[in-house]
Amino acid sequence: MSSSSTSIINPSLSEEQWVKHIRDAINHGIDIETPVSVHCVPVSISSAKPEAYVPHHVALGPYHHLRPHLYHTEHPKLAAARRAQAALKLPAFDRTAGLLQAEEAKIRASYQLHLQVGTDTLKWIMTIDSLFLLDLLYRYKSPNIGIKEDSIWDDDPDSTVKDVMMVENQIPTFVLREIMLQIENSANEVRENEEDESIDRKLGEMLTRFCKGISPLELEMCLPSEAIQRKHLLDLLYNLILGTTGPEAAQTKKNELRSASFFRLIDMASTQTSKVTKAWNKLSKYSFMKKLKVLIKLFFKMVSILASIFTAAWNELSKCSFMKDLKVELIFKIIQLPRQLIPRCSEYLSNDPFREIVMIPTASKLRRVGIKLSLATGGIKTIAFDKKTATLKLPHIDLDATTEVLLRNLVAYEMISQRGSLILTRYTELMYGIIDTSEDLKLLREASIVLNRLNNDNKVVELFNGVIKSIGSKSTASELDETIRDVNEYYNSTRKVKAYNLMRKYVYSSWKFLTVVVTVVLILLMVLETFCSVLSCP
Repeated sequence: MSSSSTSIINPSLSEEQWVKHIRDAINHGIDIETPVSVHCVPVSISSAKPEAYVPHHVALGPYHHLRPHLYHTEHPKLAAARRAQAALKLPAFDRTAGLLQAEEAKIRASYQLHLQVGTDTLKWIMTIDSLFLLDLLYRYKSPNIGIKEDSIWDDDPDSTVKDVMMVENQIPTFVLREIMLQIENSANEVRENEEDESIDRKLGEMLTRFCKGISPLELEMCLPSEAIQRKHLLDLLYNLILGTTGPEAAQTKKNELRSASFFRLIDMASTQTSKVTKAWNKLSKYSFMKKLKVLIKLFFKMVSILASIFTAAWNELSKCSFMKDLKVELIFKIIQLPRQLIPRCSEYLSNDPFREIVMIPTASKLRRVGIKLSLATGGIKTIAFDKKTATLKLPHIDLDATTEVLLRNLVAYEMISQRGSLILTRYTELMYGIIDTSEDLKLLREASIVLNRLNNDNKVVELFNGVIKSIGSKSTASELDETIRDVNEYYNSTRKVKAYNLMRKYVYSSWKFLTVVVTVVLILLMVLETFCSVLSCP
């Protein structure tokens, strides 16, 4: 787990607590049935920028609640919990804590790490933090309510948003729902099913309203009843960005993508194999193939002859008395010259400046070949390339102080939860490839694709670059690959790019080969000149 400090309590559980936990799991079977929803960020992802995954302002849940550097927010959180209790007409704290204690096994099973806190500590952590989150959701952009001036939000709203949306700082949605279902009516009677639906609708609206207000990307809104089915707030935001309304749809899309990728791979392999076979069969029919083999053999034979001549000449000259008068340093320099040049030549040959190819050309390069950038009417799923009009459609993204942390945690969550199609990760890579300079960002701004509130173009480039570093080489196939492939095919088919690629392929490669040949010839000429100066060649 990403952490910068230790807990203020002893992290080790007693044997009695461990036995109680195991008995609850066996008796109720909840640990097995409840899937993990709150994950820990692996070091491989967080190492690039650990501070983007650890709360600095407010902690939610058992992972970070008891960190010493967050203790100063305990009193404001208690004040927010009291406000939520009064505004939502919730029962007393003791009753809420008792309710969550009954759900202890399910709560523990929802967290990836084994929670090293006792029953009492866990139930009060979840009670206070859940009520704080409910207060924030209830007051966020709610008509005629607003956030209190003495709240944590007023102190630093951007930090609050970043902390609340971190992977390790999530409260399971079922915990919020269990608390909301305790809302008492005026007669303090047991609630009916219709009232439960009303509470579910209210909680769902609170969750979606918050996600809509903080999201940097366009969302595909869902029904409140669908919102409360999500694991937690970050999971809801992720699925609203992707436009996934249910787990069944996500699984179906995942299976479809895997099947399509599999058959595409088979088709590509068979196509390439047949092409190579046909090309080889055609080339074998021509007589120049035999001539080419003869030339290669002749070349190596000439090298062998030159080497033998050089060795014989050197042995004969070594017997002459005038060899003693020659400057030995010059001979050594001539002999060492090839040894110094050959490693440099091999290093030069292996260092291909065109080897690192960005997945998609930058916005300015696309514009030079006639590809236009246009605003897509929707979210990530609406990214498309129109071949007829040569237009790449991208969704709007609003970049502010919270965007980097939001994107990092969304991408981390996508990778940790083992999604079949890493579409958000690939979108981040796409934006990283398109934006390289301030000119690229200007083109995206003019197309209303990017709204930069960071007041610095370099920060935008650094933002996507930082997210890419945390991804590394883990990205896999996604639904955006077809669009990216279409853009690259169109780009590479233009006259300008074709001419450039031909020059790079033939001129550049031939130039390197000729450089090596010329170097070898120069070495031989220098050796010949040296011997001729000694032997007074005619």
